[in-house]
Amino acid sequence: MAELSRSTPASQPRCRILDVPVSALDVEKVCSIVASATRRDGGYVTVCNVHSLMTARNDAEHCRALVESIANVADGIPLVWAARILGRPGVRHVRGQALFERLLAGDDLGVKRHFLIGGTPQTQNLLSETVRSRFPSATVVGRWVPAFTEGVPALPDDARQDIVNARPDIVWVALGCPRQEKWMLRHWRSLTPAVLIGVGAAFDFLAGTKPTAPVWMQRIGAEWLFRFLTEPRRLAWRYLRTNPTFLWRIVAQVVRERLAHVGRA
Repeated sequence: MAELSRSTPASQPRCRILDVPVSALDVEKVCSIVASATRRDGGYVTVCNVHSLMTARNDAEHCRALVESIANVADGIPLVWAARILGRPGVRHVRGQALFERLLAGDDLGVKRHFLIGGTPQTQNLLSETVRSRFPSATVVGRWVPAFTEGVPALPDDARQDIVNARPDIVWVALGCPRQEKWMLRHWRSLTPAVLIGVGAAFDFLAGTKPTAPVWMQRIGAEWLFRFLTEPRRLAWRYLRTNPTFLWRIVAQVVRERLAHVGRA
């Protein structure tokens, strides 16, 4: 397991779920950490769900990306439930879209300049229009859609310079898991003091190109079911493969920790 990076706040509460340090923070505390980091040495934030944690078990670079972030928020009620089962009730549900919207409205935090990476040109156009109409204090200072690749996209020198010249407070990265986490791990240092945040499908949700789950489904932790029903071909295998394994791994972690406690008693 890699060591925590120098950008990781030492006092930040985290708990280990399947060896991934998940932040015990609410939306406001995450935003405060992000705003502070934009005035220091930057860093990046990941938005985790079951798929992300399970991918990290078999992908060393993705695991390292989660370890070296300044925060890994729980974008999924199953992670919150898992934390409670493990005796760590401090983990809060922080939806990627909610974090996105709060920071776009972050004039009170000193966060105003935003750069968009990922999605499609059409999605970015619609998203920029939404930002202008709903978040007048936010400014989209640049956009970039990397050429599609199965692996992690490169960051060409001209694109890097465009980002640096734009002086964003936040670079939003929507490349999908685990590509966006690996991309941020590889490139965040060259983009400081901007903070990078990987938000997956949040571009589509805010732009209106994908539907969002009703609030009542979000509250009961059924957002994953809504996404499955709207994108069954893409998500069926992921959920059928990862969710049962995640549950089994959590049970195994509980048993290990309780046996270890008995052994120390």
